Amino acid sequence: MSNERTTKFSYAVERMKKEFDQLLEQTWGQGEKAVNQLWSRMPAGLQDVNYDVVETSELIVVLIDIPGIPIDQIDLSLVGNVLSLKGKYAGLSTNPGDQVHKQSRPVGDFQFSLTLPVAVNPDQISAIAKDGVLKVSMQKAIIEREHKIPIKDSNSP
Repeated sequence: MSNERTTKFSYAVERMKKEFDQLLEQTWGQGEKAVNQLWSRMPAGLQDVNYDVVETSELIVVLIDIPGIPIDQIDLSLVGNVLSLKGKYAGLSTNPGDQVHKQSRPVGDFQFSLTLPVAVNPDQISAIAKDGVLKVSMQKAIIEREHKIPIKDSNSP
């Protein structure tokens, strides 16, 4: 039985490798046009999301690029120390007979999750969208903030 599973798995892997090799050959033959077509058909959730994470003494600030996405198409949530963003890129609208020569902007649903570097207070979060950038400011949890501890000199009265 184990030998049969190994054979089926090996066959599936070889078939996948063969199909991938064929796809690469076709893409190589068509050049940039084929690459752009493949990329534009890739689900938006698999494409890169540009973001920055900044830590101050009091806050964690996350800046996420959301160009052209209305805020009513975005869902932002925090579970533990994982910040998640779900949204939807609108598709390209064209008229009948229009020919699209290049389409590289993402289309469809996407999801992005980021593990924060420290714990934050879930009741102290603000999110503001401006100029295609979502700024999420989160107050660090008390346990994560630096606390200065005074040291007394044992020789002083």
